[in-house]
Amino acid sequence: MIKIEVDDLIKKLENKNVMIVFAPKYNISGIGVELANKLSKRGVVFYFSCIKTCKHLLGTFSQIGAKIENIKIIDGITRTITSTPPKSEGCVYLSAPYKFEEMFIAIKELSREKTLDFFVFDALSTVAIYYGYAVSREIGITVKFVNLLQLINDKCKIIFLSSDDSKDDPLIQEVLTLVDEVVES
Repeated sequence: MIKIEVDDLIKKLENKNVMIVFAPKYNISGIGVELANKLSKRGVVFYFSCIKTCKHLLGTFSQIGAKIENIKIIDGITRTITSTPPKSEGCVYLSAPYKFEEMFIAIKELSREKTLDFFVFDALSTVAIYYGYAVSREIGITVKFVNLLQLINDKCKIIFLSSDDSKDDPLIQEVLTLVDEVVES
């Protein structure tokens, strides 16, 4: 089921720049991993994860035959578990998943190595939970995020993944103002 969905998403993405995919919670990570796998064969993928650790993702990508040299991971979860994450090539660790400023720095750093073609954001609904507990929510943060990616590469395709029960969250609502396509999975 995921394979068919991912192939359809990639076809839709060909004519779009920014897409949000709403899926059941249990399916989000699977879709993200399969998207990164297939997109890694078409270009460079920056993969933001606040659900699975870099170590776990690298193992999974290796098992499914992804072109690992084309995947750069921004890990928003490992440093919430341990203050000294393992060294992993192609991986940058954020102190927390809602630290957008750190993410901006990580994207710029990784872009010096390779220009991104695709950015998979797994999962916006999880960041919204963390972000909701942050001291101050910066209005327009996702606009800055999309603008940064498109400044680095104006042809960059951005895919936000989100659980289908989080559509009313303010962060999700902000992203909805930026997308070319909304996909219900």
